[in-house]
Amino acid sequence: MQPVSPRNSSLTPVPSLESPVIRFTTIERLFDEINRTTGDVLTVYNVSVQQFAEIEKAREKRRRKVRFRRFSATTKILIIIIPTRVHELLHSLIFSRTIIAADKMGLDDTWIPTASTTFRAQHQHLSGDSGEGDSSGCPTPARDKVGRFLSSNQGTGATNTRGAAEP
Repeated sequence: MQPVSPRNSSLTPVPSLESPVIRFTTIERLFDEINRTTGDVLTVYNVSVQQFAEIEKAREKRRRKVRFRRFSATTKILIIIIPTRVHELLHSLIFSRTIIAADKMGLDDTWIPTASTTFRAQHQHLSGDSGEGDSSGCPTPARDKVGRFLSSNQGTGATNTRGAAEP
């Protein structure tokens, strides 16, 4: 039996809704393409680690509100999220429903929102993989260091159900 190609399945996106894929050439051309993109995702290939660092600096300098969802140093692929109204609405809705569900299960003190924090491989070193979320989060750590357990969300900076910061 032959494997089914995603291009031939009923789950294939409508061609006009597929996100563009471009080859990186220059920072200027990249930002031109970001400005031309009508959807919320742009995939860029052939991006070196050094070029990615330069692209990050250019984004900060231009104050362009795009997220670098994922950069893989191995594959040299950068996935850029352009925060369209629909994109922001959907991830905000999913996140709020997740928080409500956690609260109903009594788990509201076990989750820390991390919003659009940038996560990097190799302890924040700029020469590795990187990713930025939308409305992301993570479980409250059970320990603040080896051998010492936290009670509830003590020491995390998270808020309790009454909105007051925990000690």
